[in-house]
Amino acid sequence: MTTSEKILIDPEALRNAGCLLQDGINQFEPFAEGYIGEIRELLSSSESEFVRAIDDTLNTMEDTKAPELINDLKTFHRSLNQVLDELILLDSAMVKPGG
Repeated sequence: MTTSEKILIDPEALRNAGCLLQDGINQFEPFAEGYIGEIRELLSSSESEFVRAIDDTLNTMEDTKAPELINDLKTFHRSLNQVLDELILLDSAMVKPGG
């Protein structure tokens, strides 16, 4: 890439991608906040081989990394918005006469 080549960024496409990411975070977050533990608690009042097998399966599925992943995704989303806002400001400043 030479110094005269331009980098083209579609701010609307980036904003839309950020919205999709936020939607995904919003949909996944409730499951990361103890959903499996809640199900296990509901099943705990029942006694049967089937319930014990389901409980063992849910115990294996319980994910302690999900909250960390959600926090990382939120940080990425905030950073994406900050970078996009800065790019838009820079672009506006460069378009102005004398910019």
